[in-house]
Amino acid sequence: MEMMLRLAVAAVLAAAVGGGRFLAHAAVIRLVPDDAQNAIAVVFAALVSALLGLAVFVLAALGLWATTRGAWSATAIVGVLLAALFTFTAIDLRHAALLRRALVDAADPATGAERLAELARSPIGFGYEIDNRVASHPHTPPEVLRALHGRPDQIGTELCLAANPHTPDDILKALAARDDQWREPLALALRRNPRYHDVFPDQRSLIGAGTPP
Repeated sequence: MEMMLRLAVAAVLAAAVGGGRFLAHAAVIRLVPDDAQNAIAVVFAALVSALLGLAVFVLAALGLWATTRGAWSATAIVGVLLAALFTFTAIDLRHAALLRRALVDAADPATGAERLAELARSPIGFGYEIDNRVASHPHTPPEVLRALHGRPDQIGTELCLAANPHTPDDILKALAARDDQWREPLALALRRNPRYHDVFPDQRSLIGAGTPP
């Protein structure tokens, strides 16, 4: 009976830690429903959360067993390991909360320029989805849009910049001058820009123009 109680306590603790982590990450993933990598993100979140929960369960069960046997040295060691796992979980949950807030703010039409600039330069590294939303936002200042241009492997951000009327002219022209596999998608994005005819008065200068206007 005593053993079953210890295992039950360990299981509840493991479920709270592992389950809480998974739910926090799932809440972030739900905010990006069209991301092609969502399935991978869900699997990864489930795997890490399950391993974390298993580690907590084993350590908690061992700690409770050691306590009932009076093995205080073992109890102390297990306590330190559990504290490390709890610290890791707390940091991870805080990052997930910051990411969730960032995704919401970057998509909110009421978000101001200062907050958008903060999101674009955050040292935490919110990822390309935040950059895409900031690059599309009507309140993002031109200097922030300039800073977003040219980030490695973020063609989605470039497409958002191409369609944003506040993107500086020289960046729009640089995007139009690209001659690679993204030429046509960029040309289409540029044509959606309300300032397209102002920046490109000679429409034939736009490489990869696709269908005529």
